[in-house]
Amino acid sequence: MAFLKQWRSAFGQRLLLKKIQAHSKDKRSFDPSNIQRIVLVGSGSDADQKSWEKAARSTFGKAVTLNWMWLCTNIKETQLIADEHVVLLSTKDFSFFYHPKMEVLEQLQRQQNQLLFGLDENLDQCLLNLMTCAKGVFRVGKSNDHAHCCEFMLDMKDRSAKAKYLKEALNYIKLMNPS
Repeated sequence: MAFLKQWRSAFGQRLLLKKIQAHSKDKRSFDPSNIQRIVLVGSGSDADQKSWEKAARSTFGKAVTLNWMWLCTNIKETQLIADEHVVLLSTKDFSFFYHPKMEVLEQLQRQQNQLLFGLDENLDQCLLNLMTCAKGVFRVGKSNDHAHCCEFMLDMKDRSAKAKYLKEALNYIKLMNPS
């Protein structure tokens, strides 16, 4: 069973990389002094989501609209409520090769986000592919082996410091894009 999962993941990655290479000329940029909409992509418990929300609010302020793409292992066990700003995902929202279904990508596009943050240290294959397929968004992730899915990756020594990760990323983005 583990072999099948690895094969699905590897084959799905190969398909996705071909798609990325075809659109590699599509460079993303934005004005970091005028951030209005951010999407946070992650997974975990309700407590994880609440702590990320608190860290994001302290970093970006209350005026920024926070949108979520949150992968739940079991949607029935969560207290989170899906709405226009929170999209609860399950493995049913992805294809056999872990690619996001068209409805999920359309929801992401409708949110009109400027900045996407990958929150998990080791992204689930589904979330990794979702971030890779996000169009028109500047993507930020934690440093790992998946550099193809982000324009900017940050290596954080203290993995538990959520607010520090977001603040450091914003600081470097502002340095890269002076206004």
